[in-house]
Amino acid sequence: MNQLTVNQLTVLLWKNFTLKKRQIISTSAELLAALLFVIMLLIFRALTDMNIAGPYHFTAQPIAIMPSFIKDAQEWELVYIPSEIDVVREIIEDVKRNLNTTIKVRGFPSEAEFEEYILFDNMSQKVLAAIVFDCGFKNKSDPLPLQVKYHLRFVGAQRTIWWPDKLGWKTRLLFPNHPSIRPRNPNYLDGGSPGYIKEGFLAVQHALDKSIMLYHESSAGKKLFDEIDTVIQRFPYPSHPQDKLLWISSPFIPLMFILMFSSIVLSIMRSIVFEKEKRLKEYQLIMGLRNWIIWIGYFFTFFPLYVIIILLICILLFIVEEPILRYSDCSFIFVFLTCYAIASICFAFMVSTFFSKTRLAASAGNLLFFASFFPYNFISEYYGMLNLTTKITACLSANVALALGINILIKLEIQEIGVKWHNLWTPANLEDNLNFGYMLGMLLFDAFLYSLVTWYVEAVFPGQCGVPQPWYFFLMRSYWFGKPKIRKTTEEAKCTPIVHNCYEAEPPNLEAGIHIMHLHKEFKNKPAVNNLSLNIYEGQVTVLLGHNGAGKTTTLSVLTGVYPYASRVKAYINGYNISDNMIEVRKDLGFCPQHDLLFDDLTLSEHLFFYCMVKGIPQNINCEEIDRMLSAFNLQENYHTLSGSASGGVRRKLSIVLALMAGSKVVILDEPSSGMDPVSRRATWDILQHYKHNRTILLTTHYMDEADVLGDRVAIMVRGTLHCCGSSVFLKQIYGAGYHIVMEKQQYCDVDNIIAMIQQHVPGAVLENNIENELSFILPKKYVSRFETLFTELEMRQKALGIASFGASITTMEEVFVKVNKLATPQKSIQTIQPYYLAYRKMRQDEQQNVNMPINYSKPNFPYLSEIATVKFNTGVPLYRQQFYSLFIKRALFISRNWKFMLLQIIVVMVVTTYLLLALHLNNNDIPERELNLSHYGRTIVPYSTSGNSDLALNLTKNLNIFLKSKNQNLRKIRGDMNDYILKNKDCHTFCLVALSIKVERNKTVLTIFFNNEAYHSPAISLSILDNILFMTLSGPDASITVFNKPQPLPHYGSNIVPVNGLQIVQCLAFGISVVVGSFSIQTVTERTSQAKHIQFLTGVCVHTYWLSALLCDLIFFFFACCVLLAIFKFCQLEAFVVHYNFLDTILIFMLYGWCVVPLTYIASFLFNSSTAAYIKITLFNYFSTMFSIIIYTIIQFYGNDFPNFVHILIRAILMALPSYNLAMSISKYFDDYEVKRLCAREFKSIYLDCSDPYTQNNVYGFGEHGIGKFLITLATIGLVFLLLLLSLESVSCSLKSFVFRNIIFYFYNKLRKGRNAIPSNQRTKEDEDEDIKKEKGKVFTLLLRLQNTPLLLNEVTKIYFKCPVVKAVKNISLVVKKSECFGLLGLNGAGKTTTFKMLTGEETITSGIAFIDGNSVTRTPRKIRSRIGYCPQTESVLNHMTGRESLVMYARLWGVLEQDINEYVEAFLHSVHLEPIADQFIHTYSAGSKRRLSTAIALMGKSSVVFLDEPSIGMDPVAQHLLWETITWICKTGKAIIITSHRMEECEALCTRLAIMVKGRFTCLGTPQHVRKRFGHVYTLTVRINIAKDEDKVEEFKNFIKVTFPGNIKFQEFHGTIGYYIPSKEIYWGKVFAILEEAKVLFKLEDYSVKRVTLEQIFLTFANTDKMRTYQEIKLQ
Repeated sequence: MNQLTVNQLTVLLWKNFTLKKRQIISTSAELLAALLFVIMLLIFRALTDMNIAGPYHFTAQPIAIMPSFIKDAQEWELVYIPSEIDVVREIIEDVKRNLNTTIKVRGFPSEAEFEEYILFDNMSQKVLAAIVFDCGFKNKSDPLPLQVKYHLRFVGAQRTIWWPDKLGWKTRLLFPNHPSIRPRNPNYLDGGSPGYIKEGFLAVQHALDKSIMLYHESSAGKKLFDEIDTVIQRFPYPSHPQDKLLWISSPFIPLMFILMFSSIVLSIMRSIVFEKEKRLKEYQLIMGLRNWIIWIGYFFTFFPLYVIIILLICILLFIVEEPILRYSDCSFIFVFLTCYAIASICFAFMVSTFFSKTRLAASAGNLLFFASFFPYNFISEYYGMLNLTTKITACLSANVALALGINILIKLEIQEIGVKWHNLWTPANLEDNLNFGYMLGMLLFDAFLYSLVTWYVEAVFPGQCGVPQPWYFFLMRSYWFGKPKIRKTTEEAKCTPIVHNCYEAEPPNLEAGIHIMHLHKEFKNKPAVNNLSLNIYEGQVTVLLGHNGAGKTTTLSVLTGVYPYASRVKAYINGYNISDNMIEVRKDLGFCPQHDLLFDDLTLSEHLFFYCMVKGIPQNINCEEIDRMLSAFNLQENYHTLSGSASGGVRRKLSIVLALMAGSKVVILDEPSSGMDPVSRRATWDILQHYKHNRTILLTTHYMDEADVLGDRVAIMVRGTLHCCGSSVFLKQIYGAGYHIVMEKQQYCDVDNIIAMIQQHVPGAVLENNIENELSFILPKKYVSRFETLFTELEMRQKALGIASFGASITTMEEVFVKVNKLATPQKSIQTIQPYYLAYRKMRQDEQQNVNMPINYSKPNFPYLSEIATVKFNTGVPLYRQQFYSLFIKRALFISRNWKFMLLQIIVVMVVTTYLLLALHLNNNDIPERELNLSHYGRTIVPYSTSGNSDLALNLTKNLNIFLKSKNQNLRKIRGDMNDYILKNKDCHTFCLVALSIKVERNKTVLTIFFNNEAYHSPAISLSILDNILFMTLSGPDASITVFNKPQPLPHYGSNIVPVNGLQIVQCLAFGISVVVGSFSIQTVTERTSQAKHIQFLTGVCVHTYWLSALLCDLIFFFFACCVLLAIFKFCQLEAFVVHYNFLDTILIFMLYGWCVVPLTYIASFLFNSSTAAYIKITLFNYFSTMFSIIIYTIIQFYGNDFPNFVHILIRAILMALPSYNLAMSISKYFDDYEVKRLCAREFKSIYLDCSDPYTQNNVYGFGEHGIGKFLITLATIGLVFLLLLLSLESVSCSLKSFVFRNIIFYFYNKLRKGRNAIPSNQRTKEDEDEDIKKEKGKVFTLLLRLQNTPLLLNEVTKIYFKCPVVKAVKNISLVVKKSECFGLLGLNGAGKTTTFKMLTGEETITSGIAFIDGNSVTRTPRKIRSRIGYCPQTESVLNHMTGRESLVMYARLWGVLEQDINEYVEAFLHSVHLEPIADQFIHTYSAGSKRRLSTAIALMGKSSVVFLDEPSIGMDPVAQHLLWETITWICKTGKAIIITSHRMEECEALCTRLAIMVKGRFTCLGTPQHVRKRFGHVYTLTVRINIAKDEDKVEEFKNFIKVTFPGNIKFQEFHGTIGYYIPSKEIYWGKVFAILEEAKVLFKLEDYSVKRVTLEQIFLTFANTDKMRTYQEIKLQ
């Protein structure tokens, strides 16, 4: 591992830890969630005392005792099989005598006939038992062999056990699956379930064995049985600390540990997929990180978090006064959980490789993580029956391995042994074949396996970004050892130059840094880039232009390795083929993507430090590089600013810095200046020109002036194909129309005379544009000699013709771009773009020529917009109904369009719930037989004792020894009392299952068999051992009796007995329901964070309509999920919920839960700014709360008497506030109530079942202990409370927030500043404030006094962000905007424009000052202004799951457009913003420009008085921009006031009737564009372009020429052949200037020049930039 790799890994970990540190709340929540369960156990441990239980002594019981439920023996039957064998009938009669009962006997020839009898004749309840001999009888008279084998078949559902979850003979098991408190069932002398004694099993077994012995040795047998008494007794149990808490919670502990770590695992998945979805990971790869380093970084980022949690868990479990784990080794637990941590991290890695969308990864990852635990339910149910291989295979799931390990741990803790290093390979009990060593090994193996899958899947299926490997890549030598790093020479890699009249000859002396040959890329069989061949040269900036969707970004993505490419493609970067040597390519590659790929929680300097280290810059040079780059981009003030809180312009600058730093030889920039203000954009141009030396720079842009200034070569793509390439001068020569003269008109402008005069001087002149205050002409180049006389006459007659100012320039790049697109676009496509634009231009020309003509909105040549002006709107109840319907449809569309995701939720409910229920209810009729043989438990210790001497005792001892040795058991003789021995020998309770005491008295020998009740079948096994040694004593060592317990199949009345209780059903439901409930937060968070919800409220939608429509839609979906649950209940035979009309009760319970939990989900969603995070956390919260409430309820049930009364009340009050607890209790108690009533209604019911009136006559809806009424009422009540709270939060929060900030915080803020530098509000206007600003404030004051209504009025509006330090975003602005006025708000990034919009639309509070919209106060009546505002925010506030048409229809309904008019109304807007071709496509497929057009159309809809447009045309190509401008202008003429912000000054000039320039929150300039230019525009701007490569001396000669010719000039820019001058316009006429420049063009070989009056953009730059303002004022004074 070289030093660069070490540095990269180090800085990657630093970056990851920094991000986690910045997300301290989320990280702390994960820690708290992980520790919650342990903390809960500690709390209950503190509230309860550790009792010393025992010692337990049990008295002996007779064996031959009939069950107490047999009242009348004549009603019962004893069945025998086979009935035709004489000896069998004889023995059965003897059994009847031995039992001393009058019970009837019935024989059946075969078991099949017997089973038919009990199943179909429903006679099971009359049969005490069936005795089935398996002795190989062939003839009727065959004798009974000496080795007897038989089956005892008792009823499958015992008669003395009443609760379903205790039913069954447990023949699948040897020990309880779950750890049980020792001793098991201490209150039962007979040991409790499965009931070998009280069901009569031992009585029948002993009677039958006795009959068999008497059959073989009748006289000796009678004598023997007269001499002995046989009794049975439980093992005593010594006194011990009884940890009921651990026992009670043991069934939940494995799941709780899974839940504890689940939030971290899901957080890992989300973090990895988030970086993949946002392309942050791919950007790191592009910048030089290796993939394996990123994965190692992920691992060591989350592993320390696991270690911290595990350490805290170990501390809480062990290092307290009363530890939860008393016997285990703390270090062992730490290692065990650490192994699980490694495996779970690798599991998260594996799952993350299958997904590229965070939301889907969260949902599916959630399911997969918990589904990987669910096999444990099956394993635990059949644990004793499974072999080691099956258990080890199940441990391929790390969650199962953890659960099984915890199960072993708890068993050993309850046994007071604990897990220690010395018993690592020791099972927890005799039957077990699994130990902790296997668990540790499997967890580590799982980690390896998951890592292997991660490695393979990511290589072969990298997702949308990245180049996939072939499936056999691991067999390729090149994968392991790399391909040869062959760097092609320039000549080898260079493509054949394209010879075409639209392609300029390529520079012969430059080396190409990028060679592209025949690049082709398709998406869904649609070509995005088609056969592109291009050279990009070192030392040059090559600009790639194209309309939205032309293929520019796709081309850059292929070059950087983001997208895969066809095998025939050849592309070289720095001489390396991108298909073979992408790693080498990326070492010298810098990339600025179209969308900023930045970490929101890293500062600008941290980004630079991180990527500098990745690029290999030594740390001592790192700081210098950071300071240098930040200084170059003027970002020093943002050194410690988080990129997430930085403005869009600052983020773009940072992206460019990252691309340029570390000396990247090839720099690829995708729309680098998008979102920057003009000052920043020009500064970026200077920097790129400075840094282009020795670099190859390829950039794309939608700013044509940027392409003109920066581009040494410009290439234009149309629909994926390259159509032309060359310098801007070359392209202008090919596509240019000539010179342009642009005039600014005054009100009395004589257009006809101007046209006549121009055509007189230049016969080929064409009127280009006549809109608003602008008039422009195209002048052919061939008449250039006549331009001097034309301009001279224009200047002489300027005032008479009504011309405010004019300027001239040659063809612009924008014209070139539009013409190339026009020529390359099929005629049909041109017709879809052009007619509306041209028709409206003609209408505008007609209006300008006759200003007094009234506006006719229904002109036939522009018909589609007439619908907008004449539409009518609903009001009152019809409006509310229409809004409700629209919002409901919107929510329903989200469900239907995200059907895969929503279907996944239903599948989760179906699969998980069904699986868990079936795991509890698997095949009740298939009950296996169990041989009652001690050998099944392995090698055990069998203690025996003898008291007194007799031949019988000696014989019995001898035969006992023979019998047990044959079974491979360890016989141990003891002295003294057997009870004392068992009590004093701790190991005996683990390794001893049976014991025998032989006590010789005077006339009798008492045989006492002892059984360890921890083993289910020990009573019958102990009796079987005793009877076998008695048989051997009578008949010799070859005699034996083999007994099987083979329960009867359940008859029809019992097949629907569900061996579960209500709480277990709730556990099965919890996860599925939690997933469904969590999904309701996704759309809510998405709408809020994208501002779509805010835009909907601005249509006048009230809070109640918005939330009730969402609630109704979500409840309908929830109802569908409930129906799925009912189907699952039916399938799983849970009749309690579906039989008769019970399904209505079930639906009521579920829907009340939905009514309660959905509003709570809405409220909880406000805590999140990420829909994925909300979904994960809310899902986990619901699951956590359900499981925790069940655990707490269970603990309270057992420990109820130990808690103080107030603790009881407090806990229950807290639980009742949780919807999940009320659901759990309702489902559980409803099920239990049904089961009790059903069992009590049976003809034969358990004698232990309480069927008294309080239980059987209980009303399930009652408010008592067993009723669910209080829970349903609670759900209904708190659901209403949550809903009212939600509505109140939305309704009151805005006003409350405004009151707090304006009247409290701002008050104290002023108090603190008083005496320092505070200025009273009435003295805030400074002496040097601009006179136009003062006039505007006076106008505002006058209107306030007269109480005149205007669309928008601001008076001293201020916005302060009370942070540290305090940020004054907007400072005392005053403004009036009238109807039909388009007001422009200009300013640099961070000037306060967007903040102003947010205040006026109610998104932010106004700190001080007042604002009125249509006479309504923004701060006092926020509801009233909502329906008077249209808003297009800077971010995309559209709903991606809808189409463009559906979005406009929705907003048309929200505004109240009559239903019959909606289609025409929407079509009009689709036409106006040219979205018709893509109107029915989903919005998520739209380009950035198309989304902006849709957002603008939404803002312009409705009956709003004021429309706020925040940079509406950002990301649009020039054609789309002009279309949008026309629409905005027309809407403005309908009477709406429009306020627009933009970084395109030409946009403001085209649209705005007035504008203001904001600098640091203040207005510094205000007025009409003409007024601003008139005050500040007595200057020419001259821009020339010289080819410095041909003759550098000409540049200096030209500078001297300008200096002499235009005295007082000031140069304001110069880079790479482009020079700009300010020239004083006093006494210098246009004609003279043009004549001089035409002469200079020939003399100095100028490529291009432009002369115009100072533009609005240049004036803006002077106000925005202090240094330029001084320069400008100097030239102005001259």
